[in-house]
Amino acid sequence: MADRIRMCSYKGKGTLIDRTNPTLVVKLPYSTEGNGGRKLVRLANGWLISVVYFSKTYYFYVSKNNGNSWYQICYLSPGTAYMVDKSNISIASVGNTVFILYKTTGNNEYVSFKQFNAETVTNTNIGNSATSLDTQTAVNNVSLAINKEGTELHACWSSKNSTYPNTLNIRYCKGIINVGGTVTWGSIEQVTFYNSSVAEYALGSELTIVVRNDGHPYIVASLTNPTVSYIQGFTTAFTAKNGTFSGYTKSNWGSSVIYQLAGYAQSSPSSCIDKYGVIHVVWFGGESTNPMQRVRYSKSTNSGSTWSTSMLLYDAWTETKNPSITVNNNNEIFVVLEESSNLKVYKSLNGTYWSKLDFNLYYGQSPSTLLDNNFKFELPLTITQIGQYSSTDPSTVKFFGKWDE
Repeated sequence: MADRIRMCSYKGKGTLIDRTNPTLVVKLPYSTEGNGGRKLVRLANGWLISVVYFSKTYYFYVSKNNGNSWYQICYLSPGTAYMVDKSNISIASVGNTVFILYKTTGNNEYVSFKQFNAETVTNTNIGNSATSLDTQTAVNNVSLAINKEGTELHACWSSKNSTYPNTLNIRYCKGIINVGGTVTWGSIEQVTFYNSSVAEYALGSELTIVVRNDGHPYIVASLTNPTVSYIQGFTTAFTAKNGTFSGYTKSNWGSSVIYQLAGYAQSSPSSCIDKYGVIHVVWFGGESTNPMQRVRYSKSTNSGSTWSTSMLLYDAWTETKNPSITVNNNNEIFVVLEESSNLKVYKSLNGTYWSKLDFNLYYGQSPSTLLDNNFKFELPLTITQIGQYSSTDPSTVKFFGKWDE
């Protein structure tokens, strides 16, 4: 009751929604993998929409009662001639419309786009008549974000094509959201353009995108060459470039090295931006003093030009990986991550000092947090798959969070 009184007095209205005891989304071995693209959104009508993957199909689930119960609202399957895979989908929303960026595979690999109105969609296959944004020889990762005004979609992906056939590079496209929810897409930009026959080179093998408060996109990507791994940012807000691949970045894009390390891969960046414009990034990787996978954090207080010295979220000999970061309207930063075989949640007020919340979800894997800094939550709204070794709910997808509605 003390929590309820405190939360209600904070906003002056509403009811405390407490889902610290996770609720069931689906009792099947569906996947939430791929933390660069968000898998959970909150609509203007208060509904929650999540997306999961199983057997060449994306399934969309809705909760109309603040996460207490869920049911399938529609699904997306591109047909027998094409396939989708589990980690290459990202969703965003405006009003009650859900926007979907995803990869399909056929004779080539494609970046596809689809949308639906959650209040009118029926539980049928929405995979027909999708918009094909790009045709590439290989697509590795996709991410989608929306500007704070809700008028633009910003999409990025990593891919190979006939011009740069040997190396994954970053591509970007902006869409204008029209009245009625349709989207008019602009021209695709080849952000990076490196090409090497050495297999270890990849620019943007995994990536995530946010939109700065001034409207410029900011892409965070993992880059590799045969000796060094990078976490690096790219934006149209400035054109200054640094890092090994600075000469292979489009002229109207700038770049900034967030982290680099020789000999140990750095993977799965997740990013968010707070109401003051500070960009927060987490990822995981090994290092020379401890080759075990562990989550690192960095922030930029000047819109991505320079970055703070990275820090470990949990400085112990314990494996941490697959982080998903978000921020609330009180500028509190949260990271949900895998720690050993469980899900843990970390919180910080400034990105310098972190505390671990009293929350533990056994065998939680591949969490995806809701990114919405317009409302107050004290446990981030999250969907996650539960591993097969759970003694209570093996091979399921669950939801948790605690917020004021």
